[in-house]
Amino acid sequence: MTRPFKPTQTILPRYEDDVLGLPAAAMAFTNSERKSAWCDRRWHFAYALRMKGAGNKAMSRGRWVHDALDALFTFYKHTDLPVPHDWARVCPLCKVRDQYDSDCPVCDGTGGGIVEICMESMRRDWWANQELSIEWDEEESRLSQMLQGYIERWGAYPLSDWKVVDTERAFACPVVSWRTGKIYRSKVPVVEEEGGWRMARPGDQFKQPIDEVLLPFYQVGRLDAVLQNRKTGDLLVHEFKTSANPTSFVRDLHLDTQIPGYMRLLNHGRHFADWFEGSGNVIGYQYDVISSRGWSRPKFLKSGKLSTAARTQASVPSWAWKKCVETPGIEAKHTDAEWDKIEALARESEFTVDQKLYLREFGTFDERLMRRFEMELFADAQRFAKMRRNSIRMSSGCERVNEDAVSAHFPRTAVCRVQGHGCDFKSICLHDSTEARRDFIESPALRWLSQNSLTQSEAPQTTEIKCPF
Repeated sequence: MTRPFKPTQTILPRYEDDVLGLPAAAMAFTNSERKSAWCDRRWHFAYALRMKGAGNKAMSRGRWVHDALDALFTFYKHTDLPVPHDWARVCPLCKVRDQYDSDCPVCDGTGGGIVEICMESMRRDWWANQELSIEWDEEESRLSQMLQGYIERWGAYPLSDWKVVDTERAFACPVVSWRTGKIYRSKVPVVEEEGGWRMARPGDQFKQPIDEVLLPFYQVGRLDAVLQNRKTGDLLVHEFKTSANPTSFVRDLHLDTQIPGYMRLLNHGRHFADWFEGSGNVIGYQYDVISSRGWSRPKFLKSGKLSTAARTQASVPSWAWKKCVETPGIEAKHTDAEWDKIEALARESEFTVDQKLYLREFGTFDERLMRRFEMELFADAQRFAKMRRNSIRMSSGCERVNEDAVSAHFPRTAVCRVQGHGCDFKSICLHDSTEARRDFIESPALRWLSQNSLTQSEAPQTTEIKCPF
């Protein structure tokens, strides 16, 4: 290394903005990396070789809805008001402020509403990957319905006891040894580049010198929203998820490592936030799970009457029933007995249908569960440190690591065969070749900026971070 390793900022891919609580020199990993490491081979492709596939439409749909809900909660953060009635097509923040803003944090200057923001996110993905198969009319209808239903289910302002104090904020928290209470540190392979350093990848050892530097390990995560209780000041982690079956999604939520990690991130990183003063404790989480299957409107028979069969109307939510039964003249088409059945279906739908389409789960993790999480996080950090070094030390030819070395250090675990799990790397896992790798792109690596890469005004003001654990 031609210069001492003294970075001014740690830059994690997809976290290029400020990460609250992340030191200038740190090794950082995310919950996504932990999930990827369920299969060592998948981790090798995604995080050692930095390969990236196209993804799939189900994953994309979740991102499109997420972008729309992020815009909605950004509106709540800036106004603490219900959304206007035309929120779907007109930017609610520009509407409330009664002026168009080219720098609007909700619509980014487009003037589009929440549904339009969702559609724009879909169009952006398609332009980036035109092989993505999208049935435009069908997809637009489904996405619009999912968002309309969210407002119908929870209301134009669903947070009477809480206020949104932050959205899409990235936090960092140190990985701490459960034995010593100290921040875990280990050697990380890095290479020098213009403007600083980056994480070394397999093959670099044949092109340039690789150095191993001792770094503290940090977990990083981006919270969808942070909610604060209006009376006590206590904080909640708020997350959006889409799922084909929200009920089963939240059933085993205590086994999910994302939420306790996010609570821990917020508990540490909030001390660096501009809204920290007056905030209370991090007391739990609120999970918004949205069905990706959509919902139906009441079905009619050929006679013009509403069907009274519960199975036929099984996906009709209460708000769709309410609008239907209030239609002038519709009751007169039915007998009293038929109408009684229809009213019963409408009443029951609030409990039998609404909760399956849009589910909001509250919860927390006690001290025992958080300790278990921290021990598992520490174990993963040790594992990742070893895997990083192994990925570089494997003997190989000039560009490609040989198959025996990969098999020895990164064995396959076929989680891709489990229902509900997918993997972008099936093709090269079955048969790795130069041709197969052409379907993938190389994603950015973790970087550390040097002082020379920043002007004095751009350089972040770093302070020594004291571990609260």
